[in-house]
Amino acid sequence: MVQFEAIYRDYSACSDDFSRGIEFLKQRDLYHAVDCFYTACQCADSANPHYDMYLCYYGYARILNGDYRAIEHCRRAAGRRSEDANLFYILARAEMFCRNRQQMILAIAAGIRLDNQHLGLRLMRKTIAHRRFKPIPFLPRNNILNRSIGRMLRRRK
Repeated sequence: MVQFEAIYRDYSACSDDFSRGIEFLKQRDLYHAVDCFYTACQCADSANPHYDMYLCYYGYARILNGDYRAIEHCRRAAGRRSEDANLFYILARAEMFCRNRQQMILAIAAGIRLDNQHLGLRLMRKTIAHRRFKPIPFLPRNNILNRSIGRMLRRRK
């Protein structure tokens, strides 16, 4: 089962709509969470220090609700404020739901570069399946030579 709990912990400085959206997200009431995050985004201007977090969670809640086009909100929020590892964590989770593996790996790497001790990012990096190196790098992964050499190397271990 997917964990919906928010990572952003400093609720005291955030708007009430955002806090209500977090509670709805915890209760898996995605329709109300989307509404609350949307209201939080509309009430804050782009100069607000929490605006990017509101926008990222708004996109994330919409993605969980089935609207995969909302990934652009998460990407824009993480791109605007690139010093917050939590934004990259939410972006990585959103990319995971959209089945964008390469973008998810890039988001995890960017977040880890900002905060190497971020528990969510470290757990995601540890749990995602990663491919091993290609024995012959200039050939495609599914080339018969790469597959044969890879099998032989795995058998030796």
